Amino acid sequence: MKTLFKILRSILTSLLFLCMTFGIIVQFSFTCFHKSPQRVPDYIDREAILDSALEEKTVSKETRAVLLEYVDNYIDYVFYKRSYPSIQTVDYNSLPEGEISYAKTLVQTLNKKIDIEYDTIVKIRSINNFISNGAIFLMINIGLFIIFLITLILLRNLKKSLLILGLSTIIGTLLSLIGSIILASNIKKWLAAPTYAVLHSILDKKFLSGIHAQALIYIVIGLIIFLTTYIYSKRDLFKRQYSTK
Repeated sequence: MKTLFKILRSILTSLLFLCMTFGIIVQFSFTCFHKSPQRVPDYIDREAILDSALEEKTVSKETRAVLLEYVDNYIDYVFYKRSYPSIQTVDYNSLPEGEISYAKTLVQTLNKKIDIEYDTIVKIRSINNFISNGAIFLMINIGLFIIFLITLILLRNLKKSLLILGLSTIIGTLLSLIGSIILASNIKKWLAAPTYAVLHSILDKKFLSGIHAQALIYIVIGLIIFLTTYIYSKRDLFKRQYSTK
């Protein structure tokens, strides 16, 4: 009976370790967007979208301002339930008479490059609402704490529970970091051209460097928890080895 209980406890511990590692991955992903007051659309570089769509065409500051306003309105439409920014409603009053015709052509070109299918827009809105929800982020953190408490109750050993927490943090962070690198490398293949045109600037160098910095912090915390607990649990062994010298 004791053997069966040990086997069941070992299986449950392994499952809790997997749950904790998965929880760290989810928590890490949410933290990428919740560590600053910016909303997800704020990470999108409007200038980069415009430069990509225009293919290095030279335009005046006034025309560029009109185009950037259209991009901004379109991003609001993609992420929030706003009316579709029709090219017919673009305000050209700030442009000289001779530039209006050319500006209309550029707006049409821009619209073709970034016009995302509505089904995809619905998915983007759902993902954005989910990621940006502070209540969900709080529940994830509480869930991780509950998993740790269950592990502690099951093992009845704080040191072993902390070792699992430290190891889960390290492994979960490394998996998250690898996932972000794979996502950044293959996002162009996975997304349709208009969707990529709008979303690709989220994963720019600055955002990715922020993920790397966050991963370093998580890994250091995990190492501190794991090594401190491991060294403390082996202190008697270290004392005996030192005393025999």
